Amino acid sequence: LFTMTHSDTQHPALPDTAADLPYRARVMDRSALAPAVWQLRLELPRTLSAAVTPWHFTAGQYVTVGLPDHAAAPLRPYSIASGATRSYLDLHIRDPGHGLSNALATGIDIGRDIALGPAAGAAIPMQAHDRPLLLLAGGVGIAPMVSILDDRTTGSAPCHLY
Repeated sequence: LFTMTHSDTQHPALPDTAADLPYRARVMDRSALAPAVWQLRLELPRTLSAAVTPWHFTAGQYVTVGLPDHAAAPLRPYSIASGATRSYLDLHIRDPGHGLSNALATGIDIGRDIALGPAAGAAIPMQAHDRPLLLLAGGVGIAPMVSILDDRTTGSAPCHLY
């Protein structure tokens, strides 16, 4: 049996604007995964201040994203789709045709910086790498499962994603 923890107490309060988010990451690539679903690949986030702890995440978490030069645009959480040992950060984005998701999916330039909050969320797997793993997800909800699977591919236990 594989268990994921979940707790609503793990969700930090969102700042008011992207300028208040403590990390920046440069867009490396953007690619279509399916109709209206995009993958945004980012450099690993960097801190804006020495007083801020270096960015870190655990497979299965999400990150709050904003555009630093669009202070009035709302912030939005996106699930992380890359494993924690990668040298980049992947986000899967469903594009509804408007808002921040649309800007990130179709309008953002490669090389541009986006603002990020700290990784959050407690949908992380318990550490049982020697046991089989079954992951079920649909739509862009597959992103945290891909992250978990990416981290688990170094183990010897079978992993299956549906």
